[in-house]
Amino acid sequence: MLSARFKTIRFALLLVALFVVPAGAQWQSIGKVDSFVRDEEGISLNAGRTVVRISVLAPDLVRVRVARDGKFLPDQSCAVVRRDWSRVPLDVKETSDAVSLSTAEMVVRISKNPLRMTFLDRNGTILNRDDERGISWSGSAVRIWKQMPQSEEYYGLGEKAGALDRKYKHLTMWN
Repeated sequence: MLSARFKTIRFALLLVALFVVPAGAQWQSIGKVDSFVRDEEGISLNAGRTVVRISVLAPDLVRVRVARDGKFLPDQSCAVVRRDWSRVPLDVKETSDAVSLSTAEMVVRISKNPLRMTFLDRNGTILNRDDERGISWSGSAVRIWKQMPQSEEYYGLGEKAGALDRKYKHLTMWN
């Protein structure tokens, strides 16, 4: 038989688990696209104070940067060495619910409300897609949630300890 004190401690721990853990997981997602601007390198999407910049680096390569307050930090990536990218022909189209940026090799489809991105190859096959949470913040922390097709596998992902198979794992990336 459990003592009354042990039952009280167990009940208190249950309350902590129910109320404290969810309170720390209050993620605020990017809302709807208010406007966008096209230039020679890509597009900038405005969603409230947030700006999402999609730059085309090559016909099969884009760079996505996000500035929550609309101001991008200096470009100081150690992961991207090359800086002299050639201009790539691109096409931007807008519908009432989406904006698409296309090259000869790929399409980036951006749903406007809420802002969610889908990356497709030239045949229309989905390469990568945001899930319903998309890019979100909790305080100064930022996360992006992606859909994971059941048939997809994930291996490696850089200098990470542990098993090579990364499917169903949560990893923090610093690039």
